Amino acid sequence: MCFTESFLQSVLPMARIIAGKLPDGGRFSVDSRTIQSNEMFIALEGKNVDGHAFLADVLAKGAGVMMAEKNRHLVEPLLIKFPQACVILVEDPLQALIQLGRAWRAHLKADIVGITGSLGKTSTTIGLS
Repeated sequence: MCFTESFLQSVLPMARIIAGKLPDGGRFSVDSRTIQSNEMFIALEGKNVDGHAFLADVLAKGAGVMMAEKNRHLVEPLLIKFPQACVILVEDPLQALIQLGRAWRAHLKADIVGITGSLGKTSTTIGLS
């Protein structure tokens, strides 16, 4: 399964792609410092930092897609400087990320194992690798 426009629209029917096209692949990040070429950057508003403040930075680093809150007026000026960017506007980027993750996981057939506790997590993880 690929992260496509039809997948996006099926999971987030209210999302609006206002510019560009989704690149191939499906990688995304919420950390502007680690964004890589053609990844999707999802701008989350945190307690101390708002990811929307880094939209120009991630586009300059080669992010192929950015997902931002639809009421942010700072998105449109970026399209002039980065006309190749794919821009997706949503009501709430955090909720959009949760819905995308949930839908993506539902399509995977792999087993998931959680390793918890106070001692031995790293050793157990290495042993299972």
